[in-house]
Amino acid sequence: MGSRSTGWTHSTIGGGASTPPSCVESSAPSHETRTTADLVLAFAKAIAEPDSPALLVDRNNKNDGWTSLEEAVARGRAFAIQVQDTVLALDADRPDLSRTLEDIAAQMRQEGLRPVVVASGQDDRRHLFCRIANPDRRKRYRERAQAAHLDIRSGSRLIRPPLAPHRLGLPVSLLSPTDPDEVLAALSMPADVLDQPGPRALSPRMHHLLQTGDYAAYGYRSRSEMILALAVGFANASLTEDSFLEALLDPNNAAGEKVRERTNPKKYISGRWRKALARVASRPPITNRDQAQQGILRVRSVAERQMWVGRGGASEWAVLQSHVRIAIKAGKLVYQASVRDVGEDAGLTAQAVGRVQRRLRSKGWLRLVLGARDGAANVWTLRIPALAAPAGVQSRRHSNLPGGCEESVNAIAPAPGSDAFRWQGLGRIGLGKSAQRVWQVLGEEAQKPDELSTVLGIKRRMVQYHLARLAKVGLALREPAGWRRGLRDLARVAAEIGTIGTGDVQRLKHKRDRDVYREYQTARRIHSETTSLDLPSR
Repeated sequence: MGSRSTGWTHSTIGGGASTPPSCVESSAPSHETRTTADLVLAFAKAIAEPDSPALLVDRNNKNDGWTSLEEAVARGRAFAIQVQDTVLALDADRPDLSRTLEDIAAQMRQEGLRPVVVASGQDDRRHLFCRIANPDRRKRYRERAQAAHLDIRSGSRLIRPPLAPHRLGLPVSLLSPTDPDEVLAALSMPADVLDQPGPRALSPRMHHLLQTGDYAAYGYRSRSEMILALAVGFANASLTEDSFLEALLDPNNAAGEKVRERTNPKKYISGRWRKALARVASRPPITNRDQAQQGILRVRSVAERQMWVGRGGASEWAVLQSHVRIAIKAGKLVYQASVRDVGEDAGLTAQAVGRVQRRLRSKGWLRLVLGARDGAANVWTLRIPALAAPAGVQSRRHSNLPGGCEESVNAIAPAPGSDAFRWQGLGRIGLGKSAQRVWQVLGEEAQKPDELSTVLGIKRRMVQYHLARLAKVGLALREPAGWRRGLRDLARVAAEIGTIGTGDVQRLKHKRDRDVYREYQTARRIHSETTSLDLPSR
């Protein structure tokens, strides 16, 4: 039957981040003491048929005997269970089927359901669990899964519960949601609660746009674009077409002026609504921090596959990566970032950042949602250009990123704004962003210049030029098999080439600029208040 093993060491729960205390089961261990085994047992009990046993599975995927859930978990062995009738369990055992499974999960979220998606062990293999009380809706999703050739696990067809060990010890992880308490809530909550989507409140941004109708301030080119955006906002909030029409016909909402001018407002709105539903179906709304982070990292993954050519391309890459980092910290796809914030992170001047951001906007990577005003920074959102190469290319190596997601080459450097990789600073020439890109791609295993040239999309002689410069300061090491990364401290390198302290000088200047601006705003407000008090009465 097998001995107790370390099967839990390969499980990933939200990248190892601590989780809040569970609000699902008061009897469950607190997050300070909870182990992966505790979670597996809780997940299994939430979806397994009451009082049903667990089937142990050996390394060859053969039946190794029945036992209780508690004993199966205690042994750290791979095991499978029979799920409850109201739980739809799907198994995708190919990358293309995994993409289909993700699409089904997105549609479920759009309808107010709460699917749990799990990386089941082998590359691009997925499991999905979703509690669906309504039998008609459950039947509809079963039929869709069958048509897509997904494996439906029900009755005697068993499945491993979330985070249960793989029979070969392969890593398993929670993909969506990544918070164990959210997973447990989705699996345990009464089905009649989960199965009712219900409308949500319109987002503050959409509500303000609806009231003011100031489409230009929000980055829209026309009133038509604004109305379509509002339609998407209403659809994302699970509101109805009738409520959307009613809001635009309300004279208190300036955004509806164009609709109120038309002879047949309902016909016009119906066309916009159909487009909005199509867009929402293809791009489900981001409803929590985990989904936002997945969207952010998707942009980054696609960006890694592009050819960022020349000095300008290297700066564009640095600025885009800074936007990704800022968005990840904010946990939102729509976030605030000033040119000074981006400049400090990317290791570029504010003026350079402004120019690069304009290029990234024209290429479709960034969209300015709301311009800076009254001391507030620009509001941005990350995008994937229509002509960008897909992100499904197999990567050469991996690096761990914030949020527990593993992504591919060109990992963000530990210090992207490092003084060593400035173009110039304090009157000295730094290594520059092009050299930084080469350094980022280098790893522990030796790579030849031709390989690096293919990954980076720059000529071989330029790769060799930057490798030689990196080698002079110990950041690249040449071996018979090729080049690998040197592990020297970047601050020491910056000290040697004379650019150390550039970032500190930049941050101090930006602080002074902000202080001066705040003083100006304060003086302006005081002057305005004083002037209004001195106005003669009528």
